Amino acid sequence: MNYAQIVLNLPVDKVFDYAVPDHLREEAEIGKRVWVEFRKKKTVGYIVGLVKESKLKKVKEIKKVIDSQPIITSPLLSLVKWLSEYYFCSWGEALAITLPPALRRGAQKTRPTSLAPPPSRWVKEKENLDLKPEPPSGVDKIIKAMKESQPRTFLVYGQSEERIKIYLHIIEGILSQNKGVIILVPEISLAPQIIARFISHFGEIIAEYHSQLSSRQQFQEWQRIKKGDARIVIGTRSAVFSPLKDLGLIIVDEEQDNSYKEESIPRYNARNVAIKRAKIEKAIVVLGSVIPCLESYHKAISGRYQLLKLKTRGDNISPNIRIIDRNKERFSLSPFLKTKIDECLAKKKRVIIYERLGRQRKVQGESFPQVGLIGVISADSILNSPNFLASERTFELLSQIVREAQQAKAELIIQTYNPTHFSITAAISEDYEDFYTQEITYRRQLNYPPFVHFINIILKGKDEQRLKKRMTELSEDLRREFGKEKILGPANFLNSWYITLRTENVLKTNQSLRKVLAEFQRRRVDKRIIVDVDPLFFF
Repeated sequence: MNYAQIVLNLPVDKVFDYAVPDHLREEAEIGKRVWVEFRKKKTVGYIVGLVKESKLKKVKEIKKVIDSQPIITSPLLSLVKWLSEYYFCSWGEALAITLPPALRRGAQKTRPTSLAPPPSRWVKEKENLDLKPEPPSGVDKIIKAMKESQPRTFLVYGQSEERIKIYLHIIEGILSQNKGVIILVPEISLAPQIIARFISHFGEIIAEYHSQLSSRQQFQEWQRIKKGDARIVIGTRSAVFSPLKDLGLIIVDEEQDNSYKEESIPRYNARNVAIKRAKIEKAIVVLGSVIPCLESYHKAISGRYQLLKLKTRGDNISPNIRIIDRNKERFSLSPFLKTKIDECLAKKKRVIIYERLGRQRKVQGESFPQVGLIGVISADSILNSPNFLASERTFELLSQIVREAQQAKAELIIQTYNPTHFSITAAISEDYEDFYTQEITYRRQLNYPPFVHFINIILKGKDEQRLKKRMTELSEDLRREFGKEKILGPANFLNSWYITLRTENVLKTNQSLRKVLAEFQRRRVDKRIIVDVDPLFFF
């Protein structure tokens, strides 16, 4: 009797043995889906191994092999195994996210449909670019690395237009080697320029893969990628798992964007997954940004990544910027800003106001064609948050707003209680290096990322006293296992309790953490404890 080692899309950190009946022996292969019974329910399972013997005396049989050919490649199996170990989820949960929803549900096919690419809303006309005469500065370094087929990571630091020129050249080079390309963007709705440029230039060899497609469209695009009809994939974070054959290049544009971090299980960061996948498949990674993630920039200047610095400032003249010190004017809307808003609207010009964390954007005078004024009600809303990334997020947001004012040739007024804080002054002067120098010194002194990793351990619920008691007990267990200096908390925030673990080696720490949490949950029956590795916040 042969046995299949199967994982399930469930929070169960275990590989299960199922017997392969004789009539399915030829069909059962690693990388295929199967129907199995688990806890009296018909469930989709994924074959990750085949063995001759099982240590179990009583073993259920596979009910049916779903796929005629493996749908999960060996490199992707290796990637999701690492993902499950690093981002603290089950192998089955990690594996399931690599597939479109229809395949997770056990579908073999959707309704008959052409495999031609869906009409893109981004393309207006075919673009013909002559890329040969003058390749952008720095392209030669990437092309050389591509020819050597050695996994390397480049940080392309510069304006969007300059980055796109680099991308187009290196994609041409990768395609000439008959290799595939994945291009990640943080949010499809916010990236029409880059998507339109790629689709108009490369045409039907491009597939789009993101959540704005219907389940059927996602399945259709996945099939085109799997068959090799699409050699370039553009999408959001889940596109990093696209089943491209002979992967040669992954581009992560706007690599600093928070959207690359998944906030539900498995809580992976697509930028880091891209780098790991490239290492497995001997591909090149290009990270692109005009406001690089501090961690990426640190790795670039310390030699772990290769830095390509392009043009970082726009051609537009710096906007007229006025800082309002709210320590002197204690109004939610200062008289000066209120007067400027009225003057701007009287001139029939639009006003854009950023409120609350800078994320709520209100527009006054929407019908007016030109923007005359941009106002930031409070530059401190993020800066004062209990988060080690607060300064970086403040600098990133204000830098984006400064560029918006530049492009619109609009006046910019920023209200703040911290007018001399380096994240604000560096953003206004468009001086990333000044921000980096001061922020990295602060992180080094406090032993914060990128010098260590944080792991958040989270328990949610409405019974505050019970949660506090449970998390206090858990923090004691963790201190016994890892040492007092490694554990921070517990702390309460919005009906959730957090313990933060500081570590230099995530994989090694997670091995011990799994044992501690398994024992804790055996003694205390609680909802699933959430583990968030490299979180976007820490209290």
